[in-house]
Amino acid sequence: MGKGLSLQDAAICSAYQMGFNIGVINAPVEAIKQWIKDSYSARYEESPSESKVDLFLALIATALPVGGLVGGFLNKPIAEKLGRKMGLLINMIFVLVGVSLEVCGFYIQSWELLIIGRIIAGINSGIGLGLGLMYLQEISPEEIKGAVSTIFQLTLTFSIMVAQVLGLNSVLGSQQLWVYLFLCKIPPVLIQVVGMFFIPESPKYLLVEKNLERKSRDALEWLRQTDKVDFEIEELKIELEKQKTIAKVKLLEYIYGDPVFRQQFWLGFLLLFAQQFSGINAVFSYSTAMFAKGEFDPQVLTIVLGCINFLVTFVSCFLIEKYGRKPLLLFGNFVMIGSLIALTICALFTSPVVSWIAFTAACIYILGFAIGPGAIPMILVCEMASQSAKPLAVAFGVFWNWFFNIIVVLTFPNLKQLLQSYVFLIYVASLIVSQILTWMYIPETKGKTEDEIQDIFHSRTG
Repeated sequence: MGKGLSLQDAAICSAYQMGFNIGVINAPVEAIKQWIKDSYSARYEESPSESKVDLFLALIATALPVGGLVGGFLNKPIAEKLGRKMGLLINMIFVLVGVSLEVCGFYIQSWELLIIGRIIAGINSGIGLGLGLMYLQEISPEEIKGAVSTIFQLTLTFSIMVAQVLGLNSVLGSQQLWVYLFLCKIPPVLIQVVGMFFIPESPKYLLVEKNLERKSRDALEWLRQTDKVDFEIEELKIELEKQKTIAKVKLLEYIYGDPVFRQQFWLGFLLLFAQQFSGINAVFSYSTAMFAKGEFDPQVLTIVLGCINFLVTFVSCFLIEKYGRKPLLLFGNFVMIGSLIALTICALFTSPVVSWIAFTAACIYILGFAIGPGAIPMILVCEMASQSAKPLAVAFGVFWNWFFNIIVVLTFPNLKQLLQSYVFLIYVASLIVSQILTWMYIPETKGKTEDEIQDIFHSRTG
């Protein structure tokens, strides 16, 4: 019961809002475009051009990752000064503020307020991504740490799917009702806030960073539902003694100084670059147009892809501890490369049969993404870092996640217009490079303690 509640609430707090924010404006995009036109006409007494509507829509979409960048760098001070649990609790304030601005923006026909609300939602998502993963990692036994961390991605894919379903025209995606999608973020907040009062702070944070052994022991006993936690407490004490001899890792030291930290910095860069430039946004966006050639309902097919993403992520929770992180990454990349090549070929033809083949290729692509590159990069960022460097490593991981997301969002429309059917080849090239570098440099962390992982990096630096 203890650990289950803790995992559930941490996952909901950190991942549900992020996933819902990502998916909430996708399905009702036509209703949002009409709202932009109506708001512009009411303000300026003239109709906006299509290019202006597309610009405002792009700003609304980009606002979320911009806020995510800010939230990413708030992770370190919040994690160190407030702790994981309190940080997650306070992060809910950003949800309430963001929703208030989004709803007010709709009713007073102000796209500026809507954009600011989306930025605030992005800050919430950025903080939740970092703190949530840190908390899940630190409360989990070594033997199931990867599987537990995958709960974050599982919750995220579930909430994206929920947002897509609620955003259907027949549900809340109509021109009059799409604003209520933002209000759907409120009930989970109430559940989260109540639940957070019953779960403990991270035992690792309490002992290693705050030297509060009694509170750490109480937290461990609650999580494990047993008082036999002496072994874990002794391990944390050993880590505490090590931390006493190590100064807090500074920004420049992490990037330019210590060779071990420098390796971890660039490997985090590689992992998050590979994830965002895997073509996931291209598949969800461009393949929808191909499906339409087969007289499919694009909204329904997007939800089907979302369901596959969720179900395969659920399966990966069990695979990650059986096969390890690195093999799943390599396998996922390989599957995505083949699928994107198939989608490129399908894009050259127009027929219902080809549309079915394209849909099958897109489903296989989602399978590859969900098994490896969807969940594993941020897990590896957390696991590769020592306790002293973890807040900074996670902050950079979140930063790269949103930074590359912004680049993909801003460049994809132009790439699509320029390359047409060959747009997927950009991501094929990215995946091939990532596959080679992952095979050469990413260490396997399954079943290894923090000391064993750090020894791998020390051995590489001589």
